[in-house]
Amino acid sequence: MCATIAAIAALLASMKTTAPAGCFFRMRSAIQIVPAVQPIVESLRTGHPLDEGTGLGPVISEAEAVRVEREIREAVEAGATLVTGGRRDGAVVAPSILGDVDPSLDISRKELFGPAVALTPVAGIDEAIA
Repeated sequence: MCATIAAIAALLASMKTTAPAGCFFRMRSAIQIVPAVQPIVESLRTGHPLDEGTGLGPVISEAEAVRVEREIREAVEAGATLVTGGRRDGAVVAPSILGDVDPSLDISRKELFGPAVALTPVAGIDEAIA
């Protein structure tokens, strides 16, 4: 469990383009993971990338930040739960966690290239790979 929590926090902090867009968790685990990871994600300080205290800098452009914000909003409008984040200030998007994400949504299926993770609870491995 601790490794999973650390991986989600690192995913949001690093914004690596190779990072997965969505994560699937057994329903029982998701109940434990979200409250554990939320304070870690909320503690990430956004700002200028050269500022030593910054944990998360801007995306590549303001236009991309608008797109990321829109993807998050569309997921929420489709029924996802915004656990934290979802706000934008210029090209900086707050690190975001979305819960109960329908796996058919773009935010779950495609690389977002932004600081958000989409969590989808599943009953087991068969549902996760279906």
